[in-house]
Amino acid sequence: MSREIYDIEFKKQIVREYEQENIGYRKLAQRYNLDRDTVRNWVLNPRLHETDSGVTVSPKESFRHPIKDLDYYRETAAYWENYAHQLEAEIADRMGM
Repeated sequence: MSREIYDIEFKKQIVREYEQENIGYRKLAQRYNLDRDTVRNWVLNPRLHETDSGVTVSPKESFRHPIKDLDYYRETAAYWENYAHQLEAEIADRMGM
């Protein structure tokens, strides 16, 4: 699988949108047809963060919405819970319960 090489300004644009909008990694990745982990890595990369003065800051200092990705984790938890119920039902059927 080949890896795309993205321009540094494009990466900074994605990071700015993440910081300025109330949007999570997944939704931002979908908007630009990117992988969620790619967006996450860019957001967590301190070199891609700039203040108004152009000085690089740590990602933790620039986060305005620390729980904005909560919907992703809720959806993931719901998926695995549903999957577990399906497995339990399948096992019960096979065992004749």
